[in-house]
Amino acid sequence: MESVTNQSFYTISETAEIFGVTVSTIRNWIKCGWLEKENNLITSKNVLKLKGEIRRGRLDKLNKRANKSQKTKTFAPDEYLSGGSTSTFEEILAFIAANKLDLSLAIDYLLLNLLNSAGLVSVNSGAVVCKNKYLKNEPRIANINLNDKSYRPLLDFTIPKERDPAGFVYQSLREVRSKSKSGSYYTPDYVVADMAREYITASSTFLDPCCGAGQFLLSAGEIIQDPSNIYGMDIDPIAVKIAKINLMIKYKNFEFEPNIFCYDSLTKKGVDQSKFFKTCEGKLFDVVASNPPWGYHFSKSDLIRLSSDYPEINSKESFSYFIISGMNYLKAGGALFFILPESFLNVALHRDIRNVIVNNYFIEKITRFGKVFKGVFTSVIGIYLKKKSALNDNVLITGGIESYTIPQKRWRDNWNNVFDIKLDSKDAEIIKNIYDIPHTTLKGRAEWGLGIVTGNNKKYLSDTFREGYEPVYTGKEVRKFYLSEPRKYIKFTPEVFQQVVSESKFRADEKLIYKFISKYLVFSYDNSKALTLNSANFLIPAKDYPIKVTLALFNSSLYQYIFIKRFASIKVLRSHIEELPLPDFPEKVLRKIENMVDQITSGGKTEVKKELDDYIFDIFNIFPEDKEVILKSI
Repeated sequence: MESVTNQSFYTISETAEIFGVTVSTIRNWIKCGWLEKENNLITSKNVLKLKGEIRRGRLDKLNKRANKSQKTKTFAPDEYLSGGSTSTFEEILAFIAANKLDLSLAIDYLLLNLLNSAGLVSVNSGAVVCKNKYLKNEPRIANINLNDKSYRPLLDFTIPKERDPAGFVYQSLREVRSKSKSGSYYTPDYVVADMAREYITASSTFLDPCCGAGQFLLSAGEIIQDPSNIYGMDIDPIAVKIAKINLMIKYKNFEFEPNIFCYDSLTKKGVDQSKFFKTCEGKLFDVVASNPPWGYHFSKSDLIRLSSDYPEINSKESFSYFIISGMNYLKAGGALFFILPESFLNVALHRDIRNVIVNNYFIEKITRFGKVFKGVFTSVIGIYLKKKSALNDNVLITGGIESYTIPQKRWRDNWNNVFDIKLDSKDAEIIKNIYDIPHTTLKGRAEWGLGIVTGNNKKYLSDTFREGYEPVYTGKEVRKFYLSEPRKYIKFTPEVFQQVVSESKFRADEKLIYKFISKYLVFSYDNSKALTLNSANFLIPAKDYPIKVTLALFNSSLYQYIFIKRFASIKVLRSHIEELPLPDFPEKVLRKIENMVDQITSGGKTEVKKELDDYIFDIFNIFPEDKEVILKSI
């Protein structure tokens, strides 16, 4: 977690991603007092405290208090069905829910229904007759009670021909909460098919280390001829059972036991541990592909083991562990495909795994899939890695309007190894030309301040002016060039606040106040010694570069473009600002910029903003065609 230099606060969306829950759940936790909000932000200290409570076994209590309305909430990912199938599945889901059937046993009956339809069992004689001897290894199905009137109707449904009908029902009826806790969600067929077309051949050996109900395994089965070449693992025994039956039905003309195990490759635990070691110890694969869990909550003992096995990972992020583990299961030259949250590309928390990847493997391709998981607002990407080093190789970027390549070397050299996939070759050329102009930066040449964290806004803030109070500005009042009218007032008593910088910084003769939570750079000039809350940070630049020129540059369209392309962040961090160039312009140019800024901040004509913006393009010698590219990008 980071301070002013890095990151002390998280948005509600970021907090949801950290805990692996929905935004609504975080809002519920705030309402119930489990998390505290400061100006729509949550402190890293608060996040760490709650994480500790969860690890100490308080998660169930937390969910009971905070998620009563979602305790049995489910959702059906119906976008993964063909149009004609929806009504039948709605009937099945309604039947199970209305009769309060045990989900695990209901799934057994549905699997038996599917096996019967595939001709792998017979249920017409009053008992289950297995035509595949390996089905006897699933005793709950082979010995199912056909006379149970509560569950028997599940055998009478005509289940539509979908790739994974039992998996669909299971995913639909699992509580949203349990999916969030495990960090697992149903993977759309088209995402999985993209991987299969890219890497798998008829003779490939394939592993999904987090296989769930087997979406990736089934996709591999569309191409791989021998089912014994397909392997899967998962810690969910019901999902493992579904995956096994799915594969048996897929290869119904083969008599085989699927190589799918209830086992965790990270913690080395699971009911199939001995069977896994007997079958897979030392085995390497041509292809490893998965949708690994994100933000999984490991136990304290598991984290100790993981820290020892994966010392390069400091974030404790589950998908980062799985990436390294997956690469270890590959043959030399083998391929890995993982579905990851888009935040993997640039969030500082994930710099550890990005560093491992860019320095040890070849990134063949990254595809932007957008928001593909129902009920989850996070956009996702697919990353394609090869187990070989990359010297001067290019990474293919797809999923947007156009495809293009980026040299992997650029990401090795980037700050925090950020994967700036939105920066295509044209963007890179434009930005290189900007940075080639002799310049300085604010790194080591500014004082930085975080706005006040009161610890209790209701207690310390007022909506109206009161005796002894003064204006305090939030991010909402930060506009380009100047502050708008304040909405809050505060009595400056730093000794009672949770966090506050020294008063001398607030009272500087001149400072730049900027929006902390923003996709764009928004800087206000302040010479009124104003106070700010923590959604409005500020900086006091060294006096050897004109503060109003810095203000003009940072608010310009050109610098919005740099920020979007280089950092693609929803937060404006000090580390971002310190990377922005301050060119060594002639004195005449500096004075002209300052004069135009004075006109803007004194309430001059609005067209001066446009004139200043155009002037900044001109002094950077931006060609008209490049200016068009820049303006379209922002």
